[in-house]
Amino acid sequence: MGVLDGKAAVVTGAGRGIGRGHALQLAKAGAAVVINDIDSEVAAEVVAQIKALGGKAVANTGNVGDKPGADSIVAACVEAFGKIDIMMANAGIARDRTFLKMTEEDFDSVMNIHVKGTFLCHQAAALQMKEQGSGGCLVSTVSAAHFGNFGQVNYAGAKGAIASMTYTMA
Repeated sequence: MGVLDGKAAVVTGAGRGIGRGHALQLAKAGAAVVINDIDSEVAAEVVAQIKALGGKAVANTGNVGDKPGADSIVAACVEAFGKIDIMMANAGIARDRTFLKMTEEDFDSVMNIHVKGTFLCHQAAALQMKEQGSGGCLVSTVSAAHFGNFGQVNYAGAKGAIASMTYTMA
């Protein structure tokens, strides 16, 4: 019996890296997991891996960076598993450029996925948890990059913003 038996979770950016690791660990602990990733092939691979271990998972390709996408991610969890208990906002991208060479598009794309995506996904999940009357858990992925990382003013700024938003939401 896992400590998360009967729980339903979403992991954004779950197709690769840290997000994939989070999703696998949640499933091993008994949670049913929505594997959100913009790459449908890698999302399907993670779903297959979880199912091969005897777990429950579904794929979702909703865009974390806009409200309809974030809402669709939470709706996918409720549709597949009847509720949402855990939202792990992990999706992220890197657009490495030195400060003087970084474009506005490089900056905006990272901020949209990391900061806006975290905000929108957590808000959508929290509103659903409130409607369910169950509460739940909101988890944000942050790295030490927010202390400064050469060539990543956008990424470091996004991680700092996520840390500050998380402190405030708590």
